[in-house]
Amino acid sequence: MKIHEVRSTNDHKSGKIERLYAFLTGQEFSGQIQTIVEGFTKLKANLEQEKKAMYKVWTEREKSIDTVAQTTVEMYSSIKGIAGNAVKKIAALELPLHEKNGSSNNH
Repeated sequence: MKIHEVRSTNDHKSGKIERLYAFLTGQEFSGQIQTIVEGFTKLKANLEQEKKAMYKVWTEREKSIDTVAQTTVEMYSSIKGIAGNAVKKIAALELPLHEKNGSSNNH
């Protein structure tokens, strides 16, 4: 009984190996691999296209932010030049001052 079971398993194994070999060397497997490769290639191309588009958007946004920030500093400086100390200081728009006990005086 055991011998028959082993032989039967080996017979099935041989048949499976032959079918597997035929599949791996056949057109169906080749076509499936080609489809997978084309899919990855298309995904990669789409990703690169999206990166370029987003980089363009980010660059434009960064330029807009820089323009608004620069204009704000210029406007604040103009008003401060006219009104002097009557305009309350906005720390983010002021020039950084050296520390009172700063290292620049320790020469």
